[in-house]
Amino acid sequence: MRLGWNEDKERKERGPSFSFDDVHDPEGELLEEPEYLTDPGDSDDGSDTPEAPNDPEVTAVSDDQRNTDASEKEDGDAEVSDDEDKDIGAPADEEGVDGTSDDDEGGDAEASADKDDCEEVEEYEGGEAPEGADSIEWYYQKGKELAACGRVHESVEAYRQVLNSDPLHVKARNNLALVYDSLGLFDKACEELKTALDLDTRNVEVRANLGALLGEHGRFEDAEREFKRALDLAPDEPRIRFNLGLVYFRKGLYARGIPEFERTLALQEDHGEALYYLAQSYNLTGQYQLSRERFEALVEFDPVNHRAFWYLGMICDRLKDYDQARVYYQKSHRLKQEDRDGENRDTC
Repeated sequence: MRLGWNEDKERKERGPSFSFDDVHDPEGELLEEPEYLTDPGDSDDGSDTPEAPNDPEVTAVSDDQRNTDASEKEDGDAEVSDDEDKDIGAPADEEGVDGTSDDDEGGDAEASADKDDCEEVEEYEGGEAPEGADSIEWYYQKGKELAACGRVHESVEAYRQVLNSDPLHVKARNNLALVYDSLGLFDKACEELKTALDLDTRNVEVRANLGALLGEHGRFEDAEREFKRALDLAPDEPRIRFNLGLVYFRKGLYARGIPEFERTLALQEDHGEALYYLAQSYNLTGQYQLSRERFEALVEFDPVNHRAFWYLGMICDRLKDYDQARVYYQKSHRLKQEDRDGENRDTC
C-alpha cells in the first residue's frame, strides 16, 4: 500500500511493504485511531466522513540502485519530483523511485519499451545460454528481465541456474529473494537474504531488504535491528533512515521517529513521505505548531494534495485557528471534487 496522498506509480517489480497495523502507545496500550489520520470520504448518506489513508510501501533496494540514483542525481538535482521513495528504494530492475512531471509522454514511451523488452525474452522457456556466452551472467540478466515482465516463476528458474553454478552470487540471491517475496514465500525470501548476508556481511542493500521484509510481516524489533546495522554502514542513506523512522511510527514510538524523519529530509529534501510522517509524528506527540509547519511545507510541496489540506485544517482546529482551518477544509473539498471530476472524465 501507499500513502493516500501520493499517486501510485507502476513498478516493474514490487518489494516488501509494511501493512497497516493498529497504532499503539509506547506502553503497548491500543489507541483508538486518531481522527486526524483520516480523510474525508463518501458515506452512504452522501455526507463527507473520514476515510483512512493508505500506508507507504517499504520496498527493497536493488544491488544496482545506488549507481542509478547517483546518475539521476547528477542529471536532476534541481528538480523536485513527486516522491515515491518509500522508503528503502527500488527492486532490482526499477528505473528509479522519483516521479517526474512528464508522466504522459514518458509513460507511453516507457510502456512501449517495456513491451519490447518482454518480447525479447519470449523465447526463454527455460532455455540454455547461447554458445560462447558467459552462462552465469546470461542467466542473471534473464532473471532480471523475466521478473520485470512479471514472469516470476521463470525468473526463479533463471536465478537458480545462476546459483547452481555460482552459490556465492550475492546479487542473484538478493534478487531471488525479491521474487520469492512477490510470490508470498516469506520464509524462502528471508533464507536467501540471510544466506547473502553470510556471504557479504557489509552489503547495505541486502541488509536493508531484510529489514523491509521483516517489517512487512510485523517483526518490527528484527526490522529495527537490521535497519540500524545498515545505517552503521551507510549513515547517510535517506531511504533506510526513513524506514527506521517508519518502524518507530508503527511501534507507536513517535518521538523516536521524529529525528529519523528530520534526518531523512536533511539528506533528501523532496522526500514527501518523510515530511508527511514527520508532520503526523509531531501531531501525535502534541507538538501542534511544529506539525502545522510541516503540513504547510507538505502542501507547498504538493499543492493539489487534498488529504494534506484536510489534515492541515484539523491541526489548525487544534490550534484554535478556526478561520484558517475553514480555508484549508474548503480547499481540500474543492481539490477532492476536482479529482472526482477528472476520474469521471477518464471513465467516459
